[in-house]
Amino acid sequence: MLLTLNPEYEEWEVQDQTLFGWLQSTLSKYVLSRVLGCTHSYEVWEKICEYFCLLIKSCARQLRIAMHAIKLDPKSMEGYLLKIKNYVDEFARVGVLVRHEEHFD
Repeated sequence: MLLTLNPEYEEWEVQDQTLFGWLQSTLSKYVLSRVLGCTHSYEVWEKICEYFCLLIKSCARQLRIAMHAIKLDPKSMEGYLLKIKNYVDEFARVGVLVRHEEHFD
């Protein structure tokens, strides 16, 4: 019995390989090294998402530790509040929202 490929699958494979090539050509060498072994575009996308999610969590953890370590300098309440605002802005930059309660903690 001779097997034939579904034409829709063949079309999908062409589109997938086109997207796969485009994704690889737009990645930096550092990120590209994280997607070695992938053969389809969805695998590349999943690896990239996984990597950056871990990176954001790590960054957020470090920011939380640093923000909790801020001490009030009796000379400057303005400087103290500015440090907190800067950390909150850094959280926003990496896509992590900080609840108002956390500002006070």
